[in-house]
Amino acid sequence: MPAVVCNKFSEMKQTFIISLLFILIIFGCKKDPAYLNDIVGKWQLKKSYWIIDGTYYPPLEEQNIREFKNNGQAILYNYLFDTIAQSQYEITDSSLILIGEDFKFEWEYYIQEDTLVLHQDFWEPWADYYKHIE
Repeated sequence: MPAVVCNKFSEMKQTFIISLLFILIIFGCKKDPAYLNDIVGKWQLKKSYWIIDGTYYPPLEEQNIREFKNNGQAILYNYLFDTIAQSQYEITDSSLILIGEDFKFEWEYYIQEDTLVLHQDFWEPWADYYKHIE
């Protein structure tokens, strides 16, 4: 009888360990937050707002394009898609941070339908509105 009890205990222990490992694998894997997927793509500047000058609609040659990739890379293009700058970015549910070799910019942001809004609301509030193009 003791051998049977020992075997049952060993089987239960093995089942428990396998179950625990399965749970750790399923819930322990890092998943990208939903807001990261929302910003991935190319965004073209369509208008700006500054408290002093009001709303400004830039001509085509001033409509820069920002691209955010899944790997954390950010690229700034001119309207002809010539690369102007490259950096890394970090994102939370309300902040977008661009990090380069000698700079770090942080904006508050939100996405409304197909528009990305980058803004800051301190001394002189301003906002840039980018339309999702890809």
